Amino acid sequence: MLFDIFKTFFKIGAFTIGGGYAMIPIIQKEVVDNKSWMENEEFLDSIAVTNSLPGPLAINTATFVGYKTAGIKGAIAAALGAVMPSFIIILIISAFFSSFGNSAILEQIFAGIRPAVVALIAYALVKLAKSAGITKINIAIGLTALTAILFINLHPIVVIILAGIAGVFIFKGKEESTMLIKLFIAFIKIGAFSFGGGYGVLAFMQKEIIESNNWINMQDFTNIVAIAEMTPGPIAVNASTFVGYKLSGFVGSSLATFGVILVPFALSLLVSIYFNKFKHLMQINWILKGIRPAVLGLIAAASINIGKISFVDFNSVVIGVLVFIGVYRYKINPILALVLSGVMGVLVYGVMA
Repeated sequence: MLFDIFKTFFKIGAFTIGGGYAMIPIIQKEVVDNKSWMENEEFLDSIAVTNSLPGPLAINTATFVGYKTAGIKGAIAAALGAVMPSFIIILIISAFFSSFGNSAILEQIFAGIRPAVVALIAYALVKLAKSAGITKINIAIGLTALTAILFINLHPIVVIILAGIAGVFIFKGKEESTMLIKLFIAFIKIGAFSFGGGYGVLAFMQKEIIESNNWINMQDFTNIVAIAEMTPGPIAVNASTFVGYKLSGFVGSSLATFGVILVPFALSLLVSIYFNKFKHLMQINWILKGIRPAVLGLIAAASINIGKISFVDFNSVVIGVLVFIGVYRYKINPILALVLSGVMGVLVYGVMA
């Protein structure tokens, strides 16, 4: 079951471009229609809850669905599945970009993309405005691990991973260790205090890594956002992985990615636990009945806003209509629809242009 959860969310993360809102219908198709892990009403409730939490919407939703399906282990499996495709793809792109980032053709490409990034962020701003040995160190690590397993019930694998991260901070050279600590704390703050999904994270990330710490310049950040936009998975995870790699290589990308999802994952898990305990109360049902249509409105608004920049000509409208008919009428898998629409894009805008 856990592998099935991981595989499902890995597939969702690998084949969805455009951030959290773009991933919602794919998640709904998989967990409601294909897997029957939740009812439609429960899924809307999960969106209502996770959309009000800080951090990437897709990670929050994956955590919520995973917990509902298989408890804490399911939440971890779902969150890892949703994050891993973005992390792997962006890590490869980061390594490539670090090696060939100064080539003329890449500069020309980004010269064209940067204005589009500004436009995308502006649209997101409007949307968000509307939807408003026995040493002290070893003893400390051991006691912390003991506490985490006995009282927080963390899985031993998670404890080992966290202890390994602590080891990087403690035993590396002082200067590099300080940098990694600052990086990790910065991305914990970014994940904890950014509301509104990926675009909200980007705004806080810009302030933290450019204005507060001066780690990269605005042009580099714009390029990173452009790549994050065009890469499958949550935009916040994509951008965090890229920034972390640029600053401190693989360790930096791992810490940045883990940091940005840590608080959202913990909050989503906590809310999932208590939500499932108290959702039967009449007052909670009243609240959810009011929120459900609002969630539909938010998804509709996101669809309209994305449509404004996606339907640029008659051909794009035809592709959109065909995909809608295929998915709605003929029950075509949304991932297959995305692949076919990409092929149609090559034919219409490349071969036949």
